[in-house]
Amino acid sequence: MIHRIVKFVHCVIAVFAVILAFGFMSAADDIGVQGATSYLSVNTPMVGGPGSAKDIDTQTATALIQATAQAQHANIARMVPDLQNPATRRNLYLEVGDGSAASATWLAKGYPDFARSMTTTVLPWEKIASMDVRGRYVLFGANTADVEHALTVGLEAMGLDVTSTTASPGEVFQWFLATSGLGASFLILALIVVVSSGAGVILNARSYAIQRLQGSSFAEVLSRDLLALGRFALPLYVGVALLTAIGLFVYNSLHQLAQFGMVALLVAATLALTALLTHTAVLVLAGRVPLIAAVKGLIPSKSIFVSIYTVRIAASLLAVGILSATLALGGQVLGQQASKAVWASNSDLNQLQFASYLSMEEFAQQSATFAHVAKQADADGQAVLAFMRPFAEMRPYDPNSKVAPAPGPPVVFVNSSYLERETILDAQGQRIQPSNTVRLLVPETLQGELTEITAVIAGAIGADRPFTETVMIANNQAINAFGSNSGILADTEVPGAVLVTIPSGGGWITEPDYYAYAMSGAMLFTDPARIISGADTAGAPAFVTGFHPAALDASIVFQKDASALRNHLFSTIAAIAVLMVTSLGVAIIYTRKNAQRIFTSFIHGWRSWRVNKVLLTVEAVAGIGLVLYGLSIPARHAGALAKKIADGGAPVPVDIPALMEWAPAIAAGIALVSITFTLLALRGYKTSLIRSHSADA
Repeated sequence: MIHRIVKFVHCVIAVFAVILAFGFMSAADDIGVQGATSYLSVNTPMVGGPGSAKDIDTQTATALIQATAQAQHANIARMVPDLQNPATRRNLYLEVGDGSAASATWLAKGYPDFARSMTTTVLPWEKIASMDVRGRYVLFGANTADVEHALTVGLEAMGLDVTSTTASPGEVFQWFLATSGLGASFLILALIVVVSSGAGVILNARSYAIQRLQGSSFAEVLSRDLLALGRFALPLYVGVALLTAIGLFVYNSLHQLAQFGMVALLVAATLALTALLTHTAVLVLAGRVPLIAAVKGLIPSKSIFVSIYTVRIAASLLAVGILSATLALGGQVLGQQASKAVWASNSDLNQLQFASYLSMEEFAQQSATFAHVAKQADADGQAVLAFMRPFAEMRPYDPNSKVAPAPGPPVVFVNSSYLERETILDAQGQRIQPSNTVRLLVPETLQGELTEITAVIAGAIGADRPFTETVMIANNQAINAFGSNSGILADTEVPGAVLVTIPSGGGWITEPDYYAYAMSGAMLFTDPARIISGADTAGAPAFVTGFHPAALDASIVFQKDASALRNHLFSTIAAIAVLMVTSLGVAIIYTRKNAQRIFTSFIHGWRSWRVNKVLLTVEAVAGIGLVLYGLSIPARHAGALAKKIADGGAPVPVDIPALMEWAPAIAAGIALVSITFTLLALRGYKTSLIRSHSADA
């Protein structure tokens, strides 16, 4: 009869397979299209020549795409993000060349969205027949290579550039495991499966010995276990599958059920096979113990001891990385909580979307036209500039330097509209008002660094754009930046920041800067419809393709970080569970192997360390090794940076994150917890052993 811990393992496997499959399908639905075999990007070559908007015959290009779909019996869709909510909505304009394909039914039945985080609307191709052909396309069908070739040859002959990308389900699954936090959970769960499956055999060692005594062969013992496991596991997995199907029916009407089932089956089969192999391997080891000794409950302690410590060390190393990531995400999520109120009060701010399929000539002309429109909106108070730049990035670049630039206070650039929204106090407690001059606002605590700060910022922004006034401001103010060079900031608060205030609509912001700021989210607009219509009227039609609330981007980041934090917390708890289970395993094996000696030491009153010195030494060595691993993390990070600089790379400012500096402390904490678990388990089993022997005496 199989041990109940093995039954528990298969319950965990069934539930985790469903959780992992659900997370993967939700993520895959956000980044791709169901059934897609390839994606094409149709663009204008970056070099001059044919391919500008006036050279492209949209009608001919559209006809080519439709004709290719019909000739190759393939379905082709143009993917266009929603203008107002591109992160949560998208449109597919479908040309049907294969009416028997599953994608052909989407026009009538709608797209089978798996998750609720992304809504896909499928429309007939005719609705975009007159739209500029440049964009992203999705190909469906088995003959993708022929379709790609036909489209590439035809469109490139018109002066367009065509690139193809594919992403197999396996590649998407690897990406999901690496980015979601559930990859660590999968590894930890695999360790739990190994430990628990092995423990199930160890705890049943005497039962297996009795079966050997009765003449059962290894094959008979194993087959008896497999039959017992099958009688339990088959109804379990079928029951979980039925409950999952009911839940998915309520959630999404069983959309993409087959793909979901394949992923869940793959995960469950992988973990179940791991459990089976572990069960078989430990059973082989148990069979090597002499029969009489096995009947007494003895086990192959050395082999199992080494195996348990292998798992234990792997779990400890994983725990260091998982706990570090958990603490980092926890800090991000906590920091974002205060920013939710900031975004709520600035929910009228919108980020613009721009056409990405333009020739250099088109871009130069249309971005200049857009800049005039954006500058007028800025002057009218309908544009808010608020972006952060790291101080180290503003220092002069020395190509011969082998030292990374020193960090400094973050620098936030704002305009007059920002000062009307946000309260910034000077050193006397008075609110900073908008003005017609460019000012540098420096916290009082940075008074001693004022000369260096002034020189670095003045050099970075250029002598042609000087600031005319320096104002000391109060310390510890909540300075909020809505964007940076990398996009919208979910955590808007920038502590200890230096501000550069710019008059709205003045000449400080150049024409190229207006586009760069608007594209990155550094400049947000309160009336985006005016910008779009103004740009269209001024001669840049379709340059601004849409807009969406900036707070929506921040909200999506909030949700993703919170989800990742939950996954990492789950992984952290699972890693601690592995350490706890392995501690129990170590204690069981050690007390069984040394039962006589432990009881004798109790009778003679010997100290525990004398009896357990071997185990304590092994635990100490493992703990010291883990601490040394933690110490190596910041050293390896610094070494990688030094090597990059030595190889001629630019000394990019790379600060060692605070949590990386804390890696040795995290490792020491995990080592201490691990040793504590082992000592407590050892004490418990030792007490049980002494009571048992005393009763027998």
